[in-house]
Amino acid sequence: MDREKRDFGFGADFSENLAAGFRMAVFLPPSPPVKASWPQLLSLIGLQLLIVFVCNFLEIGAAGQLNVFSVPGVTFGVVLALAAACALSFAARHSDQTLVLLVAFAALSVPLELVSQLIAYALSHRIITHRGLGGWIFQWLPHYWLALAAGVAAARMLPLPAPRRVGLVVLAVAVWGLPSSVVYRDRHLWSKAYVPQEAAAFQRQHMSLAHEDVFYLQPQLLERELAAVAPGRKNTIDLYFVAAAGWAGQDVFMKEVNSVAKLFEERFDARGRVVRLINNPKSVSQSPIASVTGLQRALARVAQAMDSDDDILFLFLTSHGSKDHRFSLEFYPMTFNELTPPRLRQLLDESGIKRRVLVVSACYSGGFIDALKDES
Repeated sequence: MDREKRDFGFGADFSENLAAGFRMAVFLPPSPPVKASWPQLLSLIGLQLLIVFVCNFLEIGAAGQLNVFSVPGVTFGVVLALAAACALSFAARHSDQTLVLLVAFAALSVPLELVSQLIAYALSHRIITHRGLGGWIFQWLPHYWLALAAGVAAARMLPLPAPRRVGLVVLAVAVWGLPSSVVYRDRHLWSKAYVPQEAAAFQRQHMSLAHEDVFYLQPQLLERELAAVAPGRKNTIDLYFVAAAGWAGQDVFMKEVNSVAKLFEERFDARGRVVRLINNPKSVSQSPIASVTGLQRALARVAQAMDSDDDILFLFLTSHGSKDHRFSLEFYPMTFNELTPPRLRQLLDESGIKRRVLVVSACYSGGFIDALKDES
C-alpha cells in the first residue's frame, strides 16, 4: 500500500521531491535524490497549478469565476521545463535522465512559483514599484532565478566535467529563462466575474477618448477654447496663460492646470486669455485634449491675439517626464506626437511669441532649459 501511494505522488517520494525542490531553489544539491516517475511529475505540476489558483482566489475573492482561457498561460512553464529537460539531457548525452530532470524541474518550480506570486502581489499593491531598474529586476527575477537554479541542478545531477556544466547552465537560461521572461502570459485561473457596471466604469476611465461622440467632439472643443481667446488691450501688458496636462491616468495634472488657471484669472487679470489642454477622462467632453497639434494651434491663436511687443505668454506644462527629456502625453488609446525640448522650441519660434515665461513641471524637466532659453 505504501509503495502504491508513492507511485501516485502522495507518499514519501512526493515529500522528498518537494524537499529537494526547495534545496535546489537556493542552489543546494537535491537531497534526498529526486524520485522520478510520471505520477510524481503530474503531482508536482498539479501542486503548482493549485498554488496559482489559491493565490488568485485569495486576491479576487469568492465573487470571481474560473478562467479557463488562462490555462495555456499557466502551463506554459511546463512546456519550457520539458524543453529544458530534453535540451540539457541531450546536450549532456544522458537522454535516459530526461524524466529525472523533468521531475526535478517540476519540484524546483513549486517554491519559485511561491516567490513569483509574492512578487506579483507586491507589484500589484505597489509595495514595490514597476518603475525604474528595480521594477524590471523584480519582474525578471523569478524567470532567471528558476532557469539558473535548473541549470545548476542539472549540472550537479549529470556526470560532466566542469566546462560542460557551465554550458548546461547557459543552455538552461537560453531555453527556459529567456522565453519565460519575454512572452506575456495571463496566469489568472480565478479572475473577477464580469459586472456590467464595472465594465462601464472601466470604459469611462480607460476608453473614454475612443467613444464616437467624444472623437467627433474634440475638434469642436479645441475651436471653442481658441475662439474664446480675447485680443490684447491697448496700453496694457496682458498675460496669456496656456497650459497642458499631459498624463490622463492621474487627476493631479488636471487639477494643477485648473487651479493655476484660476489663479491667473483672479490674480493676474488673465480672464479671457486662458487656454487649457487636458488629458483626463473626467474632462474629455469639456476640454480639448493635450497634444502637440493642440499646443501648436493654441500658441498660434495666442500669437494672433496678443501684442507681440508687450504682452507675455505664460506656458505651463505638467505631466510625467523621461530621462531622455520627453514630456509625456498619454491618453489611451490615442498615440501622440512626441514633445521634446527642440520640438517645443520650434513651436514657440513658429508662433512668433517673443516674451515667454515657461514652466515645465515634470521629472527631468531640467533638460528643457538649454533648448528653450533665449534673450527674452
